[in-house]
Amino acid sequence: MHRDSKSFTLVELLIVIGILAILTAAVVVVLNPAELLRQARDSQRIQDLTAVEKALYLLETQDPDVFNGIANTVVYTSLLATQADCSDLGLPTLPSPYTYACATDEATMRDTDSDGWIPINFNTSFSGLATLPLDPVNSTSTGQYYTLVMGGSFELNALMESDKYRAQTASDGGDSFSIYERGNDKDLLPFNDDGLVGYWTFDEGTGTTAADSSGNGNTGTLTNGPTWQSDSNCKVRGCLSFDGSNDYVMVGAPEILNSTFNTTNSFSVIEWVNLIGSAGYYPQFNKGLYGPSPGFTIHGINGRLEGGDGSTHGFDLDNTFGANDMRGTGWKFTVVTYDGTAFRGYTNGLLASTNPWSYGIGSTDAYDLIIGSFWGSNFTGIIDDVRIYNRALSAAEIQAIYNSTR
Repeated sequence: MHRDSKSFTLVELLIVIGILAILTAAVVVVLNPAELLRQARDSQRIQDLTAVEKALYLLETQDPDVFNGIANTVVYTSLLATQADCSDLGLPTLPSPYTYACATDEATMRDTDSDGWIPINFNTSFSGLATLPLDPVNSTSTGQYYTLVMGGSFELNALMESDKYRAQTASDGGDSFSIYERGNDKDLLPFNDDGLVGYWTFDEGTGTTAADSSGNGNTGTLTNGPTWQSDSNCKVRGCLSFDGSNDYVMVGAPEILNSTFNTTNSFSVIEWVNLIGSAGYYPQFNKGLYGPSPGFTIHGINGRLEGGDGSTHGFDLDNTFGANDMRGTGWKFTVVTYDGTAFRGYTNGLLASTNPWSYGIGSTDAYDLIIGSFWGSNFTGIIDDVRIYNRALSAAEIQAIYNSTR
């Protein structure tokens, strides 16, 4: 029987198929199609906001009073709603006196004659804006929709979703690390990073220090070997893994943090955490002792808060982040705020608990701020993107940060 030397044997064919499969997988890993799609949508967002910004600048050049008479407490959104104030969409609560405005007619929401979601008549000039843009996702569930505040000036905003473009939000000249901002007054929108006193991204990837991206110089020192993780293991670029034995990040007791965690002063603590294993209290964050001694501690196991006013009042509050045990459930976005009257816990952008507490946490000047440890108990898992504010963030601000880093 004669075999054609030019034909493939079964073994050779299987080898070729195997090689092609490996090459295909390698291409998918290298190119990361999902990330490329996110980048494409972010690129469109930049183009959209740039086009609207240019059109508004042109209008203002022709009519300097174009924004006068428009309330700068209205947040216009690119969303479609049944109610003009967006009340049927369940959007995050805005701080007083801000209110939302939504389009209620899908047929006209992109019109440029003031009937669209932006109540400005662009047709009075050669703005070049044929239709009003909508966010490529334009969804309340992801937080990806355009917003605009006007009134003497204007600010446009969008949430980026790709790693490439998220990094640009911190350098756009605005007052938020998390939101992409355009306009001639980037302080108008009620989402900002005012009061950010500490921000550790854990993106270094090497070394024994964690820089403070808030600009306040609160450098953290990696103690006993928490390990840097690659982006694929993290939530927002790099992060740190803690083995639960004795490793932590020591920030110390700089004055700006002492004054934040002091008596009844307001504050907010934000962390992305991934609890691994099944033992221990998983201390995420600590400044001080436990009640009634002065201090404040967050335990990840069930969102337990411990602390006291340094006198006779101590607190031990469970289920701050909800009733569920967070161990082994993947990444969770956790926030604790205190406004002088109550602690509030948020999980993945949503309010999970409110616990009245008017006694404050005393003076923590004598105690270090530590990430990942609490007086002999240590965190097991991964921590990313830790932020501290010297004010209680609003629900809308918390939702915006969650959506920009999820």
